[in-house]
Amino acid sequence: MRRRSRPPLLVLWTGHPAGPRILRSLRRAGFPVVGAHPQGEPGGRSAACPRPLRYPSPTAEPDRFIEAVAGICARRGIAAIVPVDEDIVRLLAERGDEVPGPVVIGPDARQYRALCDKRALTETARALGLDVPETVEVGPEGPDGPWPRLPSIVKPRISRSEVARPRMVATAADRDACIAELLPLGHSALVQERIPGSRWVVHSVRAPGVFEHVAFRVLDEWPRTAGPADVMRVEPPPAGVVEAVRGLLDHVEYRGPSGVSVLVSGDRRYPHDVNLRFGATVEASISAGFDQPRRAVEAVLGLDGEPFGGR
Repeated sequence: MRRRSRPPLLVLWTGHPAGPRILRSLRRAGFPVVGAHPQGEPGGRSAACPRPLRYPSPTAEPDRFIEAVAGICARRGIAAIVPVDEDIVRLLAERGDEVPGPVVIGPDARQYRALCDKRALTETARALGLDVPETVEVGPEGPDGPWPRLPSIVKPRISRSEVARPRMVATAADRDACIAELLPLGHSALVQERIPGSRWVVHSVRAPGVFEHVAFRVLDEWPRTAGPADVMRVEPPPAGVVEAVRGLLDHVEYRGPSGVSVLVSGDRRYPHDVNLRFGATVEASISAGFDQPRRAVEAVLGLDGEPFGGR
């Protein structure tokens, strides 16, 4: 559904695969869209954004990044910022109030900590009565509790755009080697028991009075058994999966898009990972009839739009 006279948006990070798809979705919906990509980083150009604006690295130069984004928004009259890259989502959650004017289509600092910090996610899930895998955090001084059973999953406590992906390890030696890769990067490692069963991903948009979603069964991951979803199929999820996702988002009163993974083992539902942004697989939602980018912006800004019934 196309709307006229819609406010201008700034999409931060225009690379493949998500960037062009988000840009096309928002333009089809009638939004004037400005795209931007990091200085000196390859990619970012596409038919959807042939000449992206450039910004300093949000990790290497966060102050200059915030200054550059504020300048773009002031010059272009931007009403809302749509962050795609995980490092930008985290930085704007912490410092978005330093960019006066536009709304950030993403989390605030409290919401980010509660759901995207993977150790805090276990505490949030436990407080809501959801299932939680055996988990230990490992810093320079070692683990803060007994090791979970093997095989285990090793991953950074806080996701970064460029950092080692989660990996499954079958031996203590492999586990220690994965941890040793993470610690020099300044990241605490989480070690969790591997939950056997099926994995589901729920793409959703939440705002006051709005919760729209589509659920996918994950058929393949990369790296296998631990990495991001690589092949997914729309299927009705087991009972409790969507309810667990909505409970987490309701708990922090989140407004915006999300992709939440849930592991299902028997009658147990384990929140596995939460991304409070559009993921690389956003095209899967669009292909399933759920125009997640359009609906997220409409819902957060309180604009009229055709709702999605859910699948």
